[in-house]
Amino acid sequence: MTHTSPALLGLDIGTTGIKVVAFSPGGEELAKAIEPTPTRRHANGRTDYDPAELWALCCSALSAVAHQLGEQQVDPVARGCPSMAEAGVP
Repeated sequence: MTHTSPALLGLDIGTTGIKVVAFSPGGEELAKAIEPTPTRRHANGRTDYDPAELWALCCSALSAVAHQLGEQQVDPVARGCPSMAEAGVP
């Protein structure tokens, strides 16, 4: 049986970037990926985000972290996912 170590994952969907970081329980950074957040700017001065585009970038960043973790034999046991303050997707 292969021994795995626990890993804690953080996914931050922010206005400037979508960030994923994996940490050991002791706080050591194991892997990290950042994707720029695409903001749609409209002629009327409003801005918004395409939920499908954000999801695709989350998946890309998660995949990059999984790739970086590679053969480290880690097992994600917890995750956190903060997002933009007042933003929501209906």
